[in-house]
Amino acid sequence: MADYRLSLKEKISQLFMFGFKGTEITGDIRRSIETNNPGFIILFARNIETISQVKELTRDIHALGKIPPFIYTDQEGGTVVQFKELAATVVSPMGLAAGGVPRDARKAGRIIGAEMKALGVNGVLAPSLDVNYEENNPIIGIRSFSDDPETVAKYAAEFAAGLNEKAVACCGKHYPGHGGTTADSHLEIPEVAVSPEYFSYYCYLPFFTAARAGIDAIMTGHLLFPALSPHIATFCPYLVRQLLRDLAGYNGVIMSDCLEMKAVKEHFSAQEMVKNAMDAGIDLMIASHSPDFQAELLDALYSQVKNGVIPEKRIDESLGRILKLKEKYPPLPPSTLNRAKKNSTTSPGC
Repeated sequence: MADYRLSLKEKISQLFMFGFKGTEITGDIRRSIETNNPGFIILFARNIETISQVKELTRDIHALGKIPPFIYTDQEGGTVVQFKELAATVVSPMGLAAGGVPRDARKAGRIIGAEMKALGVNGVLAPSLDVNYEENNPIIGIRSFSDDPETVAKYAAEFAAGLNEKAVACCGKHYPGHGGTTADSHLEIPEVAVSPEYFSYYCYLPFFTAARAGIDAIMTGHLLFPALSPHIATFCPYLVRQLLRDLAGYNGVIMSDCLEMKAVKEHFSAQEMVKNAMDAGIDLMIASHSPDFQAELLDALYSQVKNGVIPEKRIDESLGRILKLKEKYPPLPPSTLNRAKKNSTTSPGC
């Protein structure tokens, strides 16, 4: 793995994915990316206007920072698409599985992957690995492939493979399963009252299968499973470290869902969020909206590492996984990444 010779602050910044408003890189956004060099940027419909505009936008983002930011978007197909009519879409995951042909999910992944790659997007926050076994679920529904865990695992694997065939990273979500909720984590903490035995099959199985197969990344949900832990999944060492890392043997990137969702932001301070996430084993934290909150999270993690609350080796652990992902799907050609490495200098503690 390349040695990018990052300062402590630069290493910490690689552990964040930020969003912003607008369809171009304004002076404020440019300064924010150049100053903080976040590892990842997320694009939403609010950032997308035309094909030529989004190509220019992704080129501008990739040109910033010592290590170019890696760009993700939500382009699942079906009802969750950020590019709307500007990009080809496919039927919903549940619609794909209803057709009974797993290879169709791979074709869908290839279609989305090819278009995202052409637009300068490096990764797609899909497939959904949620098993939609709660008929009153307000947030997943047809975003799930099925109410059957084995069907979800099979079709999600095909969809992920299709994305990867077009050199686009994928991300399984929302660990350990948002399909059994009657609440929306954008608004509150969903509680999933299932037994450990039920959890193992109807929630965990698709994630276990994807983890064993080496999926690029897995996103946690801000979900509470009281029979397993008093902590929400994003902040739960048992669910992340024990079940994903140890039991499933997963060594890919584990990212949080957005920390600005009410399930988190109304219950935890920025200091608590970064400490809990690092303790649980999260590699990458998402803050999609507020620049002030993004800066607060960065400062909170930096101060905790500087003060010895969080060991720097814990940052290095996550950084290694993040750089491995970036080197597998480089945001810019390898020669550009090599220049970033050669031009970087070590300045600890800056």
